[in-house]
Amino acid sequence: MSAAQGCVSSAGPYINAETDSGGLPTWLINSPTRDRSNEPDYIAAVDEWLDHINPIIARHQLTNGTGTVILYQNENEFGDHSERGVAYMTHLRERARADGITVPTFHNTVGLWDNWAPGTPGAPDLSSARTHSPNGPLFTAEFQGGSFDPWGGNGREKCRELTGPDFQRVFYEHNIAHGLTEQDCLAGVPGGGRSPARYRRRRSRPARPGSWDSPQISAVSMRVTPRSSARWMVRMDSASSVPAPV
Repeated sequence: MSAAQGCVSSAGPYINAETDSGGLPTWLINSPTRDRSNEPDYIAAVDEWLDHINPIIARHQLTNGTGTVILYQNENEFGDHSERGVAYMTHLRERARADGITVPTFHNTVGLWDNWAPGTPGAPDLSSARTHSPNGPLFTAEFQGGSFDPWGGNGREKCRELTGPDFQRVFYEHNIAHGLTEQDCLAGVPGGGRSPARYRRRRSRPARPGSWDSPQISAVSMRVTPRSSARWMVRMDSASSVPAPV
């Protein structure tokens, strides 16, 4: 028996993903150029990066039959819909296509905010909002599974306590109730910022580094394991009546 696992690529240049400065180089912190914009100096640096990373991604695409890359992410949680922001997102999309990226592109938006509707300037191929994709497939590019912790904060263990088994139980069952058919129980909540000296965010994901022994994993695995493989997962517990909202 074999199992295939697709790869979602995030070329950035800003990826967030719990990395310092969201993946942007540290020299950019003291640079006068405006990052995440269409300013020439920033675009020149972006293109230098994409010159290296896009060909690698292109060589491993499922659409070419040469790899497992199934999606390509443009930027991350980008909310500048001004002319400058649209020009920047358009540049990233066009660079991807020019570099041989043939898989669908998408953008990770924040919450219900999704103004990058497919077909509009700068927008990717796929949307996570039903208003923009009434008949097409939807997916949740990022769904919180952890907690924030700034520099000098309470630490990872306190984050794990805050988002413990009870949190995970409600968190994942909410997805199941809304018809989500596939879930990732390993990822945590991304974070970051332009300056690593200003703040940092930490994850409290279910899986700890080097260990699968955690209360969160127990709570999550009971909800992401195929239901046909565990008889106790089809059991329904009675609940008290809930009054109708007024």
